[in-house]
Amino acid sequence: MLRKSMIMVAVIIFGLATIATAQLPGGKWWKLKKVASELELSPAQVKSIEKVFLTHKKKMIDLKATVEKEQLDLQSMFDSDELDKEAVSEKTDKLSAARSKLHKNQVMFFVQVREILTKKQYEKLREKKEQFKKMRRQRKGKRGGKRQRMMEERNGSDDDGYGENSGGMRGGMMDD
Repeated sequence: MLRKSMIMVAVIIFGLATIATAQLPGGKWWKLKKVASELELSPAQVKSIEKVFLTHKKKMIDLKATVEKEQLDLQSMFDSDELDKEAVSEKTDKLSAARSKLHKNQVMFFVQVREILTKKQYEKLREKKEQFKKMRRQRKGKRGGKRQRMMEERNGSDDDGYGENSGGMRGGMMDD
């Protein structure tokens, strides 16, 4: 029971940590000519976003390494012959704290980017995000994997798990 609870907590925290990064098209979107043009980003803004990105990326490397080390330690505790509940609880707290720092770093990157953008640019970026989500849904629909078909059968729709009621992409920092 304890192991299942620990695993569920780890999965939930990992899911939350990935929400922030799932808000925009992958990669350095501010360097894509089409996006930069549509947002009317100035060269100074692109340079500022890149600087913020590099700072956060370096920190992300260290934070991800810490999360992986904590996960490895926790896994080794479960793999040992003797299970020390108190040690597992403490390690789980450390893992949760490490994941929380990772998530906070991701969110703070987007906060800093939002400060660089004008209100108009930010609104346009939100529109781009919605377009990106639609494209992702369409691509997933074309692949028609087993999960997609199961979701359609269960929901009676073409929802890919990122719809309003799923909690997948909703509730992110860019959503109202």
